[in-house]
This record gives sequence, structure tokens and C-alpha cells, in this order.
Amino acid sequence: MIYTYFEKDKETILNNNNDMSDAVELNYLKKFSDNFKALRTGVTFLGVLLWFLLILIVEYSTLSMGLWKMTIPSSLLLTLWIFTPIYMRAISKRIAILREKTGDFSGIWAPTWVIKIKNQQQTPEIDKLSYLGNWRLGSTSDKKQEYYYQLQSHFSEEDIKQNISSVLNIDANNIKVISSVGLYPIGFSHGGF
Repeated sequence: MIYTYFEKDKETILNNNNDMSDAVELNYLKKFSDNFKALRTGVTFLGVLLWFLLILIVEYSTLSMGLWKMTIPSSLLLTLWIFTPIYMRAISKRIAILREKTGDFSGIWAPTWVIKIKNQQQTPEIDKLSYLGNWRLGSTSDKKQEYYYQLQSHFSEEDIKQNISSVLNIDANNIKVISSVGLYPIGFSHGGF
């Protein structure tokens, strides 16, 4: 499968709209983006090194080098740092579109929510909710029948609560979704529970 971003091939890309193609394109663009950033960093390092070597050669030798020759490396570096972010922004937009389309948010930051589920006789079957994000059991209290989980997810607080309630058949009043930026760890939560 070959991907191109030339204007004449846009119709071909738009007509090629299957899920497998989107996943393959997303993986390709993520790898390309990582490699391009590494290449830009390496070229910048070599450019700065070349620039300093030219300065040393001119400073400590009898060679006469015009000022315009000294500005070539700095001009190339400036051009690199001006135009590559423009190009990378177009790629980042496409990656964002493909992430939404495929639901693949791996490798990027996601907010962490604290989920408290109470009044449960058995441990909730959280595996059924893996589509919401990455789950991690925080703690349990068998005596109080409470379960605390950490969830890394891009879903909103209401969506998380609604999905847990509907999939696990738990009353919404027994579910508390706490923002990671809240003051819950020191005893202050928004809303009574």
C-alpha cells in the first residue's frame, strides 16, 4: 500500500476508505513522524557543528573566507526550523483524524480518572470496559464493598459513568468518577458520596 499527499492523488486516497487502510496509514505516519523528528535533530546538530568548525577555521587560520560563507549553515538551519513545523503540522492533523477514526490513541497522553464503584457483592468485570481505555485496580475494601480503579481515557466523565452503568448493570448512584486534577487524595471530592 502506498500513500501520497500530492494534490492529484487526493481522490484516490478519499476513495480508499477501509478500516485496515486507516490503521496502516496511521502506523506509517506515526513512524514517519518519529523518524522525521530524529532526522531534523541530527541535521540540526550537524549544522551547528559545521557552523562552529567554520568559525574556528576562519578564526585560527590565514584563510580568507567571506562573511556570506559563514551565514550559509545558519541560513540552512533557520530554513529547516521554519519549514519543517509547517510540514509536520499537516502530518499531525492527519494523524489526529486517523486516531479519531480508528480509536487508536496508543502512545499519547490521556487523562487519568479515579473510578469508585460501591455496593458491589463481587468484583466488577472491568474487562468488558477495555474500550474505554487502560484500567488499573487501585484498591478494594471488601468490608465496605468498594472498588477503586484508575482509568486512562479520553472519554468524558459522564460518558465513563454512563458506560460503566449500562455495561455492568450498576446503578449510576453507586459510581463516582473523579477527575485526576481534583482534590480527592486529600479528602476533598466534588459532590457528596
